[in-house]
Amino acid sequence: MAANRAFTRQLFGLDYRVIRVMLAIIILSIGLVSYRLLDKKECTPVRFIIKTITPHTDSSYSAGESLSFIATSTGNEITWDFGDNSEKITGQYVSHKYLSTGSFTVTATTGTSCETALKILVQLPSELNKSNEPVTAGEEIIGPLLTQPGVAANFTCMVSADSYEWSIPNYPKMIRTGSTAKFVFPSAGKFMVQVTLDNDRTKRYTKEITVEAPETPKPLVPGNIKPLVPEVQPLPDPKTFSVKVTDAVFAEYLGQVVDKKMAAPDFDKYLCYKGETKVVSNGDVMTFNAFCEEISGKKRRKFIIGKTKIKINSAILRRDNDGCVNIIEVKYR
Repeated sequence: MAANRAFTRQLFGLDYRVIRVMLAIIILSIGLVSYRLLDKKECTPVRFIIKTITPHTDSSYSAGESLSFIATSTGNEITWDFGDNSEKITGQYVSHKYLSTGSFTVTATTGTSCETALKILVQLPSELNKSNEPVTAGEEIIGPLLTQPGVAANFTCMVSADSYEWSIPNYPKMIRTGSTAKFVFPSAGKFMVQVTLDNDRTKRYTKEITVEAPETPKPLVPGNIKPLVPEVQPLPDPKTFSVKVTDAVFAEYLGQVVDKKMAAPDFDKYLCYKGETKVVSNGDVMTFNAFCEEISGKKRRKFIIGKTKIKINSAILRRDNDGCVNIIEVKYR
């Protein structure tokens, strides 16, 4: 009785059906890898700084001290983990207090899963040997370094607090309150403008200002033309000097700067201090002139390839007691 044989097509000793299954698996794997590569978003490291009322020379802080975490280099949404089992929070500018001592790792994570970690040490206030001397200001007080007697000088404190008390030593009548203050110095010399936050002497910032007297006119000389006498010009009335504009419209105009359709001089009618008006953006402080140069035509990477222009998310105009815009807070991505 003859045996029946099943005929099977083969290649390199393998059944054609096995080969088709292997080819299907290879094609599917290539497709998955390609999708992951195309879907992969650019990972931009998160750069952030820690600011406090009392300056620190290292990464050691005091328990109960308010720490401000400011991301300076990304427009992505950032989630913060402070490493002390507290609730995670999201934002580009956040605050946190450590209630216990020890070593903690602060982690900042973006929506693209990029992560930056920084280890800090939290100690008892007595261990940090905190000084009772006033804190010297860097950019905490914004204002002129040079002025003249009788000319109003405006100052703004950049640190958040519940109360502000401005003063000038040896001039008790020159007490001011609020985040902004205006002083008219009675005479020439060097003066120390200081602001105390929350009635706490350890939360005191100072800024030295030089007051120079105007040049003394030369005596008249017979036969000569009378020399010109420099005059001290008073500050213009901001109500007639500058045009009021809403925050939303100002943000739209900044978008025109991104498109290179407007420039810093186009905003002079809205700003008493024109291009010298201070701008706070993404954790940086700069003049309005510098800010316009920075965003003009600026682009950001959108996907693996290709770039798109940045978008102005918001602009908040902060005004002093005279109604002049002295600080512009801008957020963009």
